Amino acid sequence: MNENKAFLHYTKVFEEAGINVPHIINIHPSYKMYILEDIGDTILFDIITKRTENNLSEDMMQLCKKALSQLVEVQFKAAGKIDYHYAYPVEYFDRTAIMWDLNYFKYCLLKPAEIDFSEPKLEKEFETIINVVTSKPELQTFMYRDFQSRNIMVNDNKLYFIDYQGGRKGICLYDLASFISQAKARFSKDDIIALSDYYYELVNRHIEISKDDYYHILRYTLLLRILQTLGAYGFRGNIEHKRHFIDSLSLGIENFSTILTDIHDSYLTELSSVCKKLISKYCSQPKVQTEVSTKLTINILSFSYKYNEIPRDDINGGGFVFDCRGLPNPHRIQELRPFSGISEPVREYLDSKPVVDEFINNVIKVLDISVNNYIERGFTNLMVSFGCTGGKHRSAYCAERIANHYRNNSDVIVKVTHLNKEIW
Repeated sequence: MNENKAFLHYTKVFEEAGINVPHIINIHPSYKMYILEDIGDTILFDIITKRTENNLSEDMMQLCKKALSQLVEVQFKAAGKIDYHYAYPVEYFDRTAIMWDLNYFKYCLLKPAEIDFSEPKLEKEFETIINVVTSKPELQTFMYRDFQSRNIMVNDNKLYFIDYQGGRKGICLYDLASFISQAKARFSKDDIIALSDYYYELVNRHIEISKDDYYHILRYTLLLRILQTLGAYGFRGNIEHKRHFIDSLSLGIENFSTILTDIHDSYLTELSSVCKKLISKYCSQPKVQTEVSTKLTINILSFSYKYNEIPRDDINGGGFVFDCRGLPNPHRIQELRPFSGISEPVREYLDSKPVVDEFINNVIKVLDISVNNYIERGFTNLMVSFGCTGGKHRSAYCAERIANHYRNNSDVIVKVTHLNKEIW
């Protein structure tokens, strides 16, 4: 409820300041629900990741600059009208809150991944980061917190901001850092410099800061944001076992390595050591694909209602979930229990049941509508999950049947993940 109140307060302030945000149509008295204007389903991320070249096209660059220009309007004009008592979960991104983010990296990535490091040395380097990031009070204004291309809608060439409920008072450069360090947006070094220079020009109209100081603080703010992101990937991937975040770790670690090279600070030796160990653990596989894929990737998962939460689609905001518990259960047949849904005995058993074919055919009819539509519109992600009681027989079987159906489609990439395979 408090998070909703923060979002609704910011929305009102931004709209009054002329910032493009979804209009609030109605609010439930409990603040647990509200209705917003529909501004379509195109996000800036979808546009910029369709490029086939390393650098952004001129049109893409102009959209990104427009986003930064509107961001500065929020940070230096609308911010003066904000009541930070609404901020959730904290009002101010101060030293304590920054240390929480840095410890997130330590406790949710390094320790679960069993990366060896010196606690005292790492804490000292965290203090160095905090000292630099908080060194210019004039940079402390509204901090969007999660300003990235996924949270910017595009409608009729206008940009609309969404998902700013985590905003608070803090260093404005954090939002630029969030935008240019988004791993899957894959901004080139040239584009990062161009966007950073442009943001400097915008900010310098409101406060006076030398370019040297600006870039010095920006580099450390980038390091802070990257460490926070890696902590989130570690928590969602290594602790919650969500495959998407584990797959994203290598990109985040590449960003970590790049920013350490740019900073080139002799005081950050422990972070450099940690980075090398992370590269060794997560980035050892050679890269085969260097271009951004424009094909639709269908991520198909099997899971257990007993052992897992329903899988979340953090790329596309939602996905299909099909409940297979109404199908004949191989677990009830003693000789089939040791086998999984991808093994021949279970496949033969389920293949022989007409209700299973009826279920699969109905699923395909539903999915084909979205698959064909997504391909036509250039979307790049669709998640489809199948759940059963134990995540071993019916869900695994259905996931493989659907995967086989789409593997012959040259317009899609099919990926299958069985979340409970390790305990089959």
